[in-house]
Amino acid sequence: MQELQRAKSLLDPVPPNYALTSSALLVIQRNSRDEQRKKERDLELAARIGQSLLKKNKTLTERNELLEEQVEHIREEVSQLRHELSMKDELLQFYTSAAEESEPESVCSTPLKRNESSSSVQNYFHLDSLQKKLKDLEEENVVLRSEACQLKTETITYEEKEKQLVNDCVKELRDANVQIASISEELAKKTEDAARQQEEITHLLSQIVDLQKKAKAVRLLFLWLMQN
Repeated sequence: MQELQRAKSLLDPVPPNYALTSSALLVIQRNSRDEQRKKERDLELAARIGQSLLKKNKTLTERNELLEEQVEHIREEVSQLRHELSMKDELLQFYTSAAEESEPESVCSTPLKRNESSSSVQNYFHLDSLQKKLKDLEEENVVLRSEACQLKTETITYEEKEKQLVNDCVKELRDANVQIASISEELAKKTEDAARQQEEITHLLSQIVDLQKKAKAVRLLFLWLMQN
């Protein structure tokens, strides 16, 4: 009687231990699919991060080039103003010397007299013209010096911005490299885990197939014995 019950149990289509194995297999397969989808999402995220970093790096590079052009333009303007200022100083010194040499003592001491020579009158008007030009040059020099000072300040500001921009680029690239390395390492680990899980699934499937073959053989043998 016990042998008959044991034989009948062998006829069950799916023994309990097989059912448990199949359930565990389904869980493993589902987890494997979840891991695969997560790995694909991580790959997409890494690709988006890489594209974003490349775009940001391009923008920073363009800004850096623009600042370099502006700094170079300002330097040229400063150089031109310095040249003009130097020429104005030389011209100012020339007019000052000419005014000092042309000024007659009578102009400083007494007013012009009717019997003064025409050359004295010409010298007087020439001196007045020189003094006017001298005043204009002094005012122009003040303006030029103010512009040169302003341009120098702007140059320093642009150079500081350029330096800060370069530092920001270096920092962002360094952070991006660290982030990409971390993501790559995590992806490699997940890929390895997925491969190991796939190997386990294959092994379990092989075991299930073997067990099902054995169960089928035992069932056929039992039926044959019952018929004979």
